[in-house]
Amino acid sequence: MCFHPMGETVFWLKLLYQLGLLCFFSFYFWIGVYKTHKIANFPLKTW
Repeated sequence: MCFHPMGETVFWLKLLYQLGLLCFFSFYFWIGVYKTHKIANFPLKTW
């Protein structure tokens, strides 16, 4: 078997980069949803 360290490194970097972006966007999305729901439900909870 022939391994190309450079190709493998680029592959893993791309994979980690995509996973990082996915985690970041999902985290950002859930924080945004949580905040909007909190604000939307705030008047209901005060009554």
